[in-house]
Amino acid sequence: MKILGTTEISCEIENLLDTAKKFLVLVTPQLKLNQTLKSKLADAFRRVEQVYIVHRENELHVHEANWLQSFDNIKVFSIKKLNSKTYVNESVMLITSMNLYKYSQINTHEIGAQLDYEQNTTAYKDALNEIRIILESQYSKSYHQFDDIIERPENYAMSDSF
Repeated sequence: MKILGTTEISCEIENLLDTAKKFLVLVTPQLKLNQTLKSKLADAFRRVEQVYIVHRENELHVHEANWLQSFDNIKVFSIKKLNSKTYVNESVMLITSMNLYKYSQINTHEIGAQLDYEQNTTAYKDALNEIRIILESQYSKSYHQFDDIIERPENYAMSDSF
């Protein structure tokens, strides 16, 4: 596990997006994208198979919701009282105080922890399970199908070595 400050978190979010191959999970109450981050997200969305975006109810603006709906591989979930900020791909997870919001990247002091799947497998999977619990607080298991993601990192890691 690595502890990160504000600037490092911004950099590692971009790295997480750039290195995603199979899936992305973005849990953030506020999703207010600047153009640079939107371009990075679009590149990642076009490349990965499955994307889960979990945001706080009534915090996703219409123009961002419409933009997200233009991608076929994205599932968007609105959660009451969400405050978690967690960003995940098949190899790394960031648990942080930073929203995907330009204001947070520039004007606030943030802290976060980075978990590498290979080095912190148990903690990584435990955190994915917590995201599943958040989803199940408002959505049925058959609707969100997040269990696929929880089991997939090992499958992806094995398939990448062949």
